Amino acid sequence: MYSNPLSRRQFLKLSAALAASASLPVSGSSGTFLNAPLGRQTLFKNAHVISMAGDQTPETADIWVDGDVIRAIGPKLEAPEAHIIDCSEKIIIPGFVDTHHHMWQGIFKNIAPNEMLNDYFTRFLVPTSPKMTAEDVLLGNRLSALSALNAGITQTLDWSHITNSPEHADAAIEGLRISRTRAVYAFSTSMNFQGPGENPYPMDIFRLRKEHFSQSDDRLTLALGAMGPEFAGRTAEEAIENAKAEWNLARHPDVNARISVHTGVGAGGAREPVKRLDRALKASGNQGLGDDTTYIHCVRLSDEELQMIIESGGSMSLAIPIAMQMGMGLPPVERIRQIDPNYRYSLSIDVQTNQSGDMFTKMRSLFQLQRALRTQADPDACLFTFFQDPDACRDGMITARETLAAATIEGARANGLDHITGSIEVGKQADLVVLNADALNVAPMNDPIGQVVQAMDTSNVETVMVAGELVKANGQMVGVDVPKLVREAEAARTRILGS
Repeated sequence: MYSNPLSRRQFLKLSAALAASASLPVSGSSGTFLNAPLGRQTLFKNAHVISMAGDQTPETADIWVDGDVIRAIGPKLEAPEAHIIDCSEKIIIPGFVDTHHHMWQGIFKNIAPNEMLNDYFTRFLVPTSPKMTAEDVLLGNRLSALSALNAGITQTLDWSHITNSPEHADAAIEGLRISRTRAVYAFSTSMNFQGPGENPYPMDIFRLRKEHFSQSDDRLTLALGAMGPEFAGRTAEEAIENAKAEWNLARHPDVNARISVHTGVGAGGAREPVKRLDRALKASGNQGLGDDTTYIHCVRLSDEELQMIIESGGSMSLAIPIAMQMGMGLPPVERIRQIDPNYRYSLSIDVQTNQSGDMFTKMRSLFQLQRALRTQADPDACLFTFFQDPDACRDGMITARETLAAATIEGARANGLDHITGSIEVGKQADLVVLNADALNVAPMNDPIGQVVQAMDTSNVETVMVAGELVKANGQMVGVDVPKLVREAEAARTRILGS
């Protein structure tokens, strides 16, 4: 499925470098008058706040943001130095979180609407990736990040499989940084590496950690986009051995990065890759599966492997429309629910070569798919009549709130950032989205959560804040020359595809 661009020599070099290091486990009130030192302050007034904090229900409240932090939530707040944003008839939610997105491909949005997964690799990814310059990658990442912010996605894991050189990795990171988004940069290889020197993956992660990710309070954090037990070798055995080296690298004390891995995707996904990796890691004296890993797709994993991930504390990132459209199969949303009804996964965009880049579409796909699969799994319990309320069926159905959680707080948890983002709480970073609930496509408001999940689209995204900074206001991107950016993307696309 993936063409393996890595030599056995590179992985042997990695294993030797890690041999000397032990693998480490990764583990307001009514009428309040607010004062703070002069600086960037914002006061959102009279909003319908969906905090996603625990089981709190939506409430009408104000939110005071001081610098990059939420300082107070409650009615009738007063902050004399703050910029006031009237949010009457607006809904405020935590920023959406995307846990898996190949952002360098922003230049190629909707280029292949009918492609299956094999087409994507053979007709697009393999021939295109070697032609991408570092400048192209910066542009693609910036375009994807700004498109996401425009749609209310304030945090994205960029699964960057375009590392043709160290300069490409630097450019990908810079594209994220200048867009002002919050992002996890998942360092990976190039899917068709043809660089002039040795492949910088995976050893360049030590340099990246030191040069780009030494500040713990930065909007950007580091992960390893591991090839993993399905795609890290030309044979199943080689892939497992190489994946072991990747896991030990990510857990090295000088790297200490979360792991994000595609698994349960193609033919290899049916050969118990997760189970075999866990066994191999433990057999060599290392930690097995852990809560430091996010598993992408998981379509063809066995129920036993899904349970292993759940019990290890691992996260799952489901790209539901992509999996169904590109021939991977049915995402395991109902199987997961049957194994553990309390387990929560996250959602991802994946690629925009044939998909939209908004989270509204992904939420509705999840909501509808799980309910359809639940009905199919137990048709007798879900049989409709006028005389019997099908409690057994409804109790197994995903709710609108659970769906919104998958797109917010559960995404932050999968990215290892739920302690600072993903919900609206005092002390957390101010990653906020203001949604227009008075527009014709959704008004009048009856159920705020249902309105967000089942009826809204990107046209309702009015204002977006990341770390207390407004990146979109009154429906317009702040400080971005959109026509110029689009022209640059068009020129790059034409040059790359025509060369």
